[in-house]
Amino acid sequence: MKFFQITVTEIEGKPNEILAKVYRQNNMERAASFVDKGEITMEDRLGEGKCTECGNTEWDVKPFTYNDYMNGGNGKPNIECRNCGYITHL
Repeated sequence: MKFFQITVTEIEGKPNEILAKVYRQNNMERAASFVDKGEITMEDRLGEGKCTECGNTEWDVKPFTYNDYMNGGNGKPNIECRNCGYITHL
């Protein structure tokens, strides 16, 4: 049996810079290029960034795994509300 600990670090930058970083970290260069050109914005993806369940504005970016893909994932990075656990995607 093995256990792994994940270290959480804040992704710094303006909202669109953060979106482009997250897309690049998930090998989504084409989507990141749309952000760079202003064709996709964080506001387009998340509105005001508030969780629809509790109103929180802090999110954890979840790692995309092979299991996510096999279970019908759309390839977009999942994010989880740090307060209530609600999951959506960027």
